[in-house]
Amino acid sequence: MKYSIGSNLPGYMPDNEPSEADDLEQAKAILVADIDRCIECMHEYNEQAAESEQYLSEIVAAPAQVLSARIGDYVFWITEV
Repeated sequence: MKYSIGSNLPGYMPDNEPSEADDLEQAKAILVADIDRCIECMHEYNEQAAESEQYLSEIVAAPAQVLSARIGDYVFWITEV
């Protein structure tokens, strides 16, 4: 099974083409890296960064799985293709 990883503003199409992964561990690694970059940008503007970092740590600790997570203004997701 393949997985699609991406993000978007709720109600809008993704700004970039979603990434693909062959397994959930790889998909989770891509998702965590994408969220980490988003949080780095939040620190520049002092927007909800601490709360988002806590949420990211929960995602890192959880098993790899299909999910969606709201971080700041974006929804990050892993779906089955």
